[in-house]
Amino acid sequence: MILMLTIQKATDVRKEFSSFIDTVVHKRPIVVQRNRDLIAALSLNHLSALLEPYRFTMEYEQEDDGSYSGSLLGFDIAANAKSQEELKVRLAQDL
Repeated sequence: MILMLTIQKATDVRKEFSSFIDTVVHKRPIVVQRNRDLIAALSLNHLSALLEPYRFTMEYEQEDDGSYSGSLLGFDIAANAKSQEELKVRLAQDL
């Protein structure tokens, strides 16, 4: 899938914010330029499609207090949580 990215100036995005959001959510990502800075805006569906081929591995161990501590292989991310599922969510959020 090839995406043609549109670059919009931040002032135009502010003027037409609803239209900007609708386009990002329902059509395609958009790059916003403010001065020399560029940011990419994309929907969670687009992000999911981009990340789908990648798999992340969580290493974890149960602590003496019953909580779980773990990290994602290949990343400098670690967390502690009450359950394995909560640990997975925290690591994903930190990623």
